[in-house]
This record gives sequence, C-alpha cells and structure tokens, in this order.
Amino acid sequence: MPHLCGKSHNTRLRRSWNEDRPTVRPKEEIARLAHSYWEARGCQGGSPEEDWYRAEREWDERYGS
Repeated sequence: MPHLCGKSHNTRLRRSWNEDRPTVRPKEEIARLAHSYWEARGCQGGSPEEDWYRAEREWDERYGS
C-alpha cells in the first residue's frame, strides 16, 4: 500500500484473539486509515495532512488517546 512517505508498504493488521484493538502501533493504523480516505475519494484530491488528522481523530474516538 502506498504510504504517506511515498514508499510502498505491505502492512497487515494483526488482531489479538481477545481484543478489538489492533496490535500494531497506532502510527501504522493511522496511516492505513488516512490512505483509505484517499482511496474512498477515488485516489484524487484532498489533503494528506487533513486525511492524517482525520485518522488521528477517528483513532482517538475509537480507542482513546
């Protein structure tokens, strides 16, 4: 998956059998969320920074800071 730094990363989210919270670092999850917003726009337009901030807000709402 293309990353905000322009590199391609093949990161899979691993989840513990007894938790909803991903076992990856939040930065990786936030990058995945931000990338999904861009994809949802048809890979056009928007702002990577706004996508990142939106992903951080969503993470905080879902899992807490």
